[in-house]
Amino acid sequence: STQAMAGGKESVKRQVMNRLYHEANQNEGVVNAKFTVDDDGTIELEEVSSSNRALKDFVKHRLEGVALKMVSGLEEKEFNLNILFMKERRRKG
Repeated sequence: STQAMAGGKESVKRQVMNRLYHEANQNEGVVNAKFTVDDDGTIELEEVSSSNRALKDFVKHRLEGVALKMVSGLEEKEFNLNILFMKERRRKG
């Protein structure tokens, strides 16, 4: 169903973003990640690009070969994400 497929794609995106945001709040920049997800849920990176080399390397390290929890009925296996990293701002006071 179209609804299950959309949910599957969002689940993959959510899992990928969760892996990245826990540790990357000391850098700012945009990373573009193109990858596929195998039938067993393994991420295969095709291309990672960014003007911020530290973030580019971080994303490659965190995603290459990672096994996601698979969602049933994932028909779209190719992903192209632009990921925006921003430093955490501490509130004063």
